[in-house]
Amino acid sequence: MRCRLADHDADPTSGARREDLRDRLLKGGMPEILWKPGAENDLLQVSSEFEKRDEGSGERFVEQLDFTLASLRRQTEMAPLFDPPMRRLVIGSTGFGLFYKDRSRERF
Repeated sequence: MRCRLADHDADPTSGARREDLRDRLLKGGMPEILWKPGAENDLLQVSSEFEKRDEGSGERFVEQLDFTLASLRRQTEMAPLFDPPMRRLVIGSTGFGLFYKDRSRERF
């Protein structure tokens, strides 16, 4: 499955935070999630914006995303089709969406 938040290359945070986030999002023995270029940066930027508005809210956003990704790994077709074969899964009550394709059933 491929996940995308957007396609730009701004780097809003430090390398240490990026590595911590990458470790958290890629954990687990479930299907691999392949991030499109820029998606990780978008996630870090959104988290930073939440944190600027309310201390701790950036961490809560990442925790909600962790939960959402764990659910998605167990049930890859849980989100409605957005633009087939793309799906859009809303991340909790944040209003942000995760766009993805489930490639686990593709033939090579």
